[in-house]
Formats: sequence, C-alpha cells, structure tokens
Amino acid sequence: VDASATAAANIAELHDFDGLYTLQLAARLREMYQSKTLCDIAITCGTKRFDFQKVVLSCGSGYFRNLLADDPTCSEHTLTFEPAIQPDTFEIVAESLYTGAITKIDYETSIPLLRAAYFLDVPHATAQCTELLLHELDQDKCLEIWKVARFCSND
Repeated sequence: VDASATAAANIAELHDFDGLYTLQLAARLREMYQSKTLCDIAITCGTKRFDFQKVVLSCGSGYFRNLLADDPTCSEHTLTFEPAIQPDTFEIVAESLYTGAITKIDYETSIPLLRAAYFLDVPHATAQCTELLLHELDQDKCLEIWKVARFCSND
C-alpha cells in the first residue's frame, strides 16, 4: 500500500466522505426507483407489474441474486410462491431494498411481510419483522407467531 493511498483513506475517514457518498447513492437509487429510471427488469406479482434495477434487487435479495446469477439477461420474472405473496406486500418488501427498512409495518402486516422477506431472502426486512413480532408477543398472539416461525424454519 503506497503512502498516498493511505493518506487518501485517512482523509476520507476523517471527513466521512464515504458516509456522505453512501447516503447520496441511496437517495439517488430511491429517486431512480420512484421515477422508473434505468429499470432493466419487470417483476410480476399477482396481477401487478413492478419495474426495478437488477443491481438493487441482487444486492438486497438472495432470491433475486440467485435468479439473476443463473440468468443475467432475464428482463421479466413472475413470482410463484405458495402461499402466494400479495402484490402490496411484495411492493413494501421490494421498496425496502431501496430504503434499507420497511416503512409500512405493524402487527397485522408483519406476518405477511415476514413470509415475503423470508421467501425473497431479504435479511434486513426479515430482521425488522422478527423484531416487531418479538416486541408484540403476548399470550393471545403466541400461537399465530409460532405457526409462522415453524413455517419459516422448514427448509
């Protein structure tokens, strides 16, 4: 490692250039998603079609990473899971790939979101749903949460 590279790394760390760049990059990706700019894959879930950038899907979802590694030229894909992922649920999980968090979540939505995040292999969404369910856990909800946990643990 040469001295100029080390100095540049020290300056970047001191001034948090990397953190600023990461925030700006995330903001640009969200803008591109919202404006449908440079989308190169269409995902159909139920009767609804969604346009995305492959690189974002691949970075955040193991399911899409494997799909696109097997067929990098894929430009359309239909989700076929049993039980089916509802389009509104898929949209929330997919949007989290651009934001890093699920923004529309409560106890009622957390179970279908957890199933979708599990199927799509989206670790941050799975963790967020799990955390909410653990927080909401009480005597009345225990059996329902246990059923979901058993379902997601059967590989």
